[in-house]
Amino acid sequence: MTLVLQGAGALQQIQLGVNELAASLFVGKYVGSILTRKQDAKLFQVLEDEFGVKVKAVPAWLENVQLDRKFCILGEGLRRIEGKSSMQHVEMNTLEGLATFLVLCSRYSIPDKAIVKLLEVFLLGGLGAIDRGKLQDEALPYTLKPLVAAFIRSTKDADAASKQNAKAQTWMSELLLKVDLPRYCFSTKNSQHVFTRLSQFLGDLLGGATAQEEFIKHTKPPQRNDHTYAEDRCRRIHETVSLDVANVALLAAANGADLCVECITDTTQIILPSHKKPAETKFLVRLWLTQPPANVSQILKMSDPVEKATYLSSYDHIENDSHSALTVFGGATELASAVASAFGYTADSLGGSSHQRISEMWDKALKSGKSFNWAVRPMPNLLYPLRFHFLLPDRRLDPHETMLANAITKMDSRMALLSREVASIIDEIYHWKSYTHHAFESELIAAMQVINVGMAVGALHSITQPLAPDDAQYALSLQSIGHNGALSDLCPKALTEGVSHQELIWAASTLWGGASIASQGHASINESVQGVVAPHCVIILDVIRNPLQFVRKGMSGKLLTMCRGSVPLLARDPNNGFVLAPDTKYSEPERQDLVVERVNEADQITEMRTDMVITFEPDVLGHSPFRSHFCCWYMGNLAFEVCPITVFKNILRRGTESMPHDNPAGLQRSGVANGELLMKTLGWIELLSLKKYRVQGGVVLLNAHDKAGWLISMAGLAVPGRTVFQRLESVDLSLCQIESEDTVLLSTLH
Repeated sequence: MTLVLQGAGALQQIQLGVNELAASLFVGKYVGSILTRKQDAKLFQVLEDEFGVKVKAVPAWLENVQLDRKFCILGEGLRRIEGKSSMQHVEMNTLEGLATFLVLCSRYSIPDKAIVKLLEVFLLGGLGAIDRGKLQDEALPYTLKPLVAAFIRSTKDADAASKQNAKAQTWMSELLLKVDLPRYCFSTKNSQHVFTRLSQFLGDLLGGATAQEEFIKHTKPPQRNDHTYAEDRCRRIHETVSLDVANVALLAAANGADLCVECITDTTQIILPSHKKPAETKFLVRLWLTQPPANVSQILKMSDPVEKATYLSSYDHIENDSHSALTVFGGATELASAVASAFGYTADSLGGSSHQRISEMWDKALKSGKSFNWAVRPMPNLLYPLRFHFLLPDRRLDPHETMLANAITKMDSRMALLSREVASIIDEIYHWKSYTHHAFESELIAAMQVINVGMAVGALHSITQPLAPDDAQYALSLQSIGHNGALSDLCPKALTEGVSHQELIWAASTLWGGASIASQGHASINESVQGVVAPHCVIILDVIRNPLQFVRKGMSGKLLTMCRGSVPLLARDPNNGFVLAPDTKYSEPERQDLVVERVNEADQITEMRTDMVITFEPDVLGHSPFRSHFCCWYMGNLAFEVCPITVFKNILRRGTESMPHDNPAGLQRSGVANGELLMKTLGWIELLSLKKYRVQGGVVLLNAHDKAGWLISMAGLAVPGRTVFQRLESVDLSLCQIESEDTVLLSTLH
């Protein structure tokens, strides 16, 4: 089916199937997407027509802004659908145009809730760019805010894979590598302060009054003695010490604003974009990474009295976020430099080029992490019945390396099991005969931290299937490498208690997607999360993308999928971007007891006539429209609705014959012989009538033959964590982790 959306913000023709179109319309209704953006933007037309809200004028430096952009939609099975124009007819001299521009510029610096508040300030005339008309209230109607939030999400969705976005990420990465990362990375910040500074800058950018003009209006004018950086009245100059303001400015430049950022440090001056000349641009942002001169400091001090005297004073303060959420964009080189800088690692004692030493160490850590062998381990903890961990190779160390490994353990007890790997990498770089020099202890600690993060990145590469053009392009949230961060804790936890599937999803989201606590709405990730729509990518369980392939490969394949682009078909919670499995408390029917009363010797399992067709659909009839499940179709009829998380866990629990490394040596087995168990074979006809069931008093055998669709259905209907998948050609139940009451899935899949 060809989908054609016409009018403002039109999409060119794209080919969507019936299922894709239906799912996208349902998801768009609750979440907002590129396909519903035209409808979401109608609220601005209403404000213009009915309330007389008008744009005063577009400043000269924004006259060449182009909001039109190419797009990429991810359809069914995450297939890529390329398009040429997503906002072709949106003009900057309209409310919709300026609102779109504000969203595109602020999307990486403040969360969606704060952008809603920013647009509220904008529509009420707070940024000085519009005439508020009949809107005389101090706040927008409460019921209008969800509509503004949907517009924000649909606009960000349209920008997900644009060239403008990629260009801005490159510039922001260049800027971030010039600042004092330890200062920014692990420090706290005041969200209200950030919001105020961004609001003042955006008001300046839209042609409103500058902070200096507002100060003169509401207070006494300052005495300016130092004219070293006097303003040129033919253009506008914005002074700032905020990295967030500089990032917003770079996003504006990427979208066509005649603007550049001049970054001033103690020793140098950096211009971004590098091809721009500050003297020739109509809007200049000066980012001071050193003490500014007196006249600039006086201008910067005007912000606080301006806030108290203008629209920001009566404005509800946003939620405070004490966590830094800076994002590093780029490849392995940029990532290595940023992580090393964040930990203060410079490799000074080695001499030579520090960048070369850091890159060499990072490459070795990355290679080491990719070599780790991931495995599945059932745990007795009911909260996490399935954990993922990896085994390290048995590495022989020289005596001086052993001493270093012991020293690493003393430095950080969490690194005890990793100490031999870390010591080996450090020795390959340093080649010292002794590591007892206390003068270099801080350097070795920093090296250990860099290697730990590098190994975590490598370990995630080994279990992630990239559908994006390049999985070596990262958007690393620096929050993830701090204390108790998703990446800094990944390897130590994987070697001890193991990590859950949601911890793997979150770690990958912080690595490729720039996910942070703030970007995901301060929500806690839990066991029902099966994916995350992060600011810069989408991470989902690979079983969702291709369930038939997943059941064949298990741990020999990939656990996660990473993709970039618009995902209008993917239902998720609009407040946090989490792709959620059905809530069994509300959606799961009562399980029927399947009692095994006798040893079933003569039952034969009749092979199914045809395989199940599996689709991933929004839970349209469930308690929440933000959740998704597998629909299992047999002979054109809906047979089952099953939870993908349940399928994921039950398929990965396998016997040693089918997947030796799924159950590494040393794990305890029940040791129950076949003759000691009551077993019952269950046919497919009986399964269709039972729906979901609970085994009592023995073991139930289900044979899927060579049909992967049936295997998915069987795995989804059984109790989570109480199922073992065994290859049919080598059925030996003594090799399976059989509990007293369990389900065994049999299959001839290869």
